[in-house]
Amino acid sequence: MPFQIRLLPSDIGSLDASKREIILRTQELAERVKTYNPELANDLSSGRFWGTLNRVDGRTPLIPGVNYDGLPIESREKVAQKNRETRAKAKETFSEPELEEILNIAVNQALLRTHPKSWPGSKRGHSILYEDLIDKQDSMFQEAVTEDLRRRLNNGRFWEELPFARPSINNGRGIYIVKAVLEDYFEHLDVDFAVTHGLSLMRQATEDKPLGELQLLYLGEIALGRYVQLLSLMEKGAVSSTSDKKQPITPTVIEELLHPYLSTVLSWNTTTRGPYYNGEKDEDDLPVGRFQDKLQLPLVQKYIEQSPGTKRLVAKMLINGIGLDNEDGQYSQFVTEVLGQVPKPSEIMGLMLLGLMNDTGREFFRESKLHQYNLEQFIPNDLRPPNAGNLLITARPKR
Repeated sequence: MPFQIRLLPSDIGSLDASKREIILRTQELAERVKTYNPELANDLSSGRFWGTLNRVDGRTPLIPGVNYDGLPIESREKVAQKNRETRAKAKETFSEPELEEILNIAVNQALLRTHPKSWPGSKRGHSILYEDLIDKQDSMFQEAVTEDLRRRLNNGRFWEELPFARPSINNGRGIYIVKAVLEDYFEHLDVDFAVTHGLSLMRQATEDKPLGELQLLYLGEIALGRYVQLLSLMEKGAVSSTSDKKQPITPTVIEELLHPYLSTVLSWNTTTRGPYYNGEKDEDDLPVGRFQDKLQLPLVQKYIEQSPGTKRLVAKMLINGIGLDNEDGQYSQFVTEVLGQVPKPSEIMGLMLLGLMNDTGREFFRESKLHQYNLEQFIPNDLRPPNAGNLLITARPKR
């Protein structure tokens, strides 16, 4: 008979009882096996569910640089052979009911987070289970993965890995996983899961720190579009698992998740000396969309119009590129077109002026006027001469 995975309830009302049950079952199993398999007993007791699975089912072939147990990177063929030996030994040592209990304890430890200090499983439970039960294509437990569990793991690993969507962390593993879920399993992403579990997983991964600077540029055109599509669905709210009423996600959360998208859309490519999203192709010869179209999305327009923090982000992004590439007026054109696409552009320009009261700012306005880009049209009335004098917009000659 194929193995079966039985998930204990993880809603708020049932979570503590489920954790107690798994901890008790873990203690009982560890006590039984410690005399003839102390390593497995230790993994069970410490909540190292990935180690538990590896000891009876083998390990997943790992990509270079991503090895959570400090083991040497080996070829897939060598790993597959060792895994066959591991499974054969496990089947000799344990009965099928015992193997099924080992599997269920490991899975529930991961999803219930019974051992919050057991790193990295405490932060990447869904991701690691996906690697061990699905990516490991010859797993003896693979048939136990139902469609519902696959959906659960895709939802969970998306939120666990989102804070790590940066090339500098885990060799970009987070980018790879977030991109894969958005491109290949977008229909699995459930807004209700985001409310009841997903945002909590994200906070656990960041240790309740702000989300920070994500590198969504590496997601590619399809995944980036689906990312903002997911945010639009989230903004409409989700049905709580304990209520039939809509459980809206706060604007603060949507704004936090939207900011990395906006930073990406407003990226400037110093290699091509133009906006990254120019409607042509990137450096890998893949098509990219237009920043103008991405700025016109209703969710983006709403938050730029209503959120002071989002206005500040747009102003900051535009200021960051001033002084880089403007010999032919290309950056002046970019700023002009961005301000022409967003609501309340004069408010954004007002925020920009706070960082442009210097020679760099004066030179930028001088160059813009020289190339026929009228950025002065966006200056708020209270900052125009004679109210604010000619400090900013009066051009100084180049030395």
